[in-house]
Amino acid sequence: MGVKGKVVAVGRAGGGSQGRGEGRAEGPRHAKSYQRLHWAYFTTAAALTLGLAAGAVATGVMAKRAYDDYQDDPTDASLRNKGINLVKTTNILWGATAGMAVTAVILAVFTRWHNAPAKEGESQSVTATPMIAPGGGGVIVTIHR
Repeated sequence: MGVKGKVVAVGRAGGGSQGRGEGRAEGPRHAKSYQRLHWAYFTTAAALTLGLAAGAVATGVMAKRAYDDYQDDPTDASLRNKGINLVKTTNILWGATAGMAVTAVILAVFTRWHNAPAKEGESQSVTATPMIAPGGGGVIVTIHR
C-alpha cells in the first residue's frame, strides 16, 4: 500500500532545516486578524456615559434637597430614609458612569473612525436635528446612505 497524492510540505511551519525556507508550509494569505469597530459602538457608550452622569447629578441634587428638608425637621424618619436611598442611588450611578466611561475609552481605541469609501454614484450624509419639548430636549441623528 502506498500513499496517494503529493506531499506538499514536511517539517515545521516555522522554517526548514537549512534556514532557506525549504520545508516551510505556505498558507493562504489572511486579512488582519481583527477589524476595527464601527463608530456607533463608541457613540452609544459615550451617550450612555453622559446619561448616567446626568442621572447621578439629578439624584445628587435630590439627595441634597432631602438633606435640607431633613435638617428642617430632624424627627421625620421618612425624609431621612429618602435621603439615604437617594445618596445610595447617586453613588451607584457615579460608579456606573465611571465604568461606562472606561468602556467608552476602550471602544475609542478600537473604533474605525472613517467609513468605507462610497461607491461611485453613491452619496452619504448625516443630519442632526435638535428637538426642544416642554419636558426636555434632544438631538435626532439621521444617517442617509
